Amino acid sequence: MRVAAATGSRILNALETKARRHGARKIVLNARDNALEFYRKRGVTTLLATLKTLFGVIRHVRMAKSLS
Repeated sequence: MRVAAATGSRILNALETKARRHGARKIVLNARDNALEFYRKRGVTTLLATLKTLFGVIRHVRMAKSLS
């Protein structure tokens, strides 16, 4: 699991860098309920406390992170 988290961190960092280069001040994402802790550890906060079901079966939470 550590390898997956390290890879996920590198991908998230790369996406944040690219977003900043394009002038974004914030990123917003839908996180699977089993990935919430991963994102929280990286400074992403929950926007909506309720879980939404996407694609009819996958529970997600809307999250965001300031890039300033």
